[in-house]
Amino acid sequence: MEEHILLTLYHNTYHNYLVVTPGENDIETNSYQVNGVPGFEYGVEIVMQEENGEDMTILIKNLLRKWDKKYKKQLTFSFPPLGKKMFFVSFEIVSAVDFDMDNAYIEYYIKIPDNMKTTGELRGRTHRAHFIENNKKKFWRYGHTVDLEMECATGIDPQPLKIYLEAISVDWWGRHRTEGYSHISLTLQPGRYNERLTCLRPEERDQVVAESRRFFVGGCHLLKNLAVLDNTQIEDPSFSYVSTGSIYVRWNVISQRPSPSRLPSTPHSSSSELLRGAEAVLRQYKKAKATLAIAAGLAMDGSGDG
Repeated sequence: MEEHILLTLYHNTYHNYLVVTPGENDIETNSYQVNGVPGFEYGVEIVMQEENGEDMTILIKNLLRKWDKKYKKQLTFSFPPLGKKMFFVSFEIVSAVDFDMDNAYIEYYIKIPDNMKTTGELRGRTHRAHFIENNKKKFWRYGHTVDLEMECATGIDPQPLKIYLEAISVDWWGRHRTEGYSHISLTLQPGRYNERLTCLRPEERDQVVAESRRFFVGGCHLLKNLAVLDNTQIEDPSFSYVSTGSIYVRWNVISQRPSPSRLPSTPHSSSSELLRGAEAVLRQYKKAKATLAIAAGLAMDGSGDG
């Protein structure tokens, strides 16, 4: 006698569900037939066992336990200590435009106020990039981000951060040349900002000497003290500033401080609220089930009297 598969069950043990193939049908109106066996028809009926109140309680508690474990893992959140406030700054060097030489990168140096502590690198550089020409303009793409986490006392108003930038190009001989300097003061006011920074390059006052030195020798880190960029209006007898390209930057600032009027919520409080809600649903379920049983009994008594 030839065997035929009438039903297939697939149990996914990871997500705990069951797939029945073929699906449930009505044998009277939509019966299944077996290939090669004429006159044999069958149907599939899935009978679900009715869950009682205890089963539902166990199910809800198991789901709650899984949810609570996941909640603790994903939503761990620490507040600043009392008397302290935190600032989170994400600073991005987006792109640069209109410099003279190609194969350029940007070095940065960040100066924080004396009354603040920070974690994060305060000095670094972007990758080297080749320019892309668009509408007869040269621009370089970077997308280099710097993330800072800073702490200070709640009773002080922090001074702005100062960020100094130097655009540097590298020629095929490996000579580095300063393309321009710029700087920006970042106030720690929460928000999202963007800025185009104009760059200046220090050069000898004698133009012939300046062009010869730049072409034959190159040279970068021309300014030994970057603080002079805070006031470029001060005259220096040895050099003058020449306007060059621009650097596009953007940054986000987030501040955080403990609130004395409101304690931080914990995952347990949320879990307790969910459990109380589940217990309320379970009580309503038991009450509705009892009411239905009473109504069914009255209906049977009424039919018997007739």
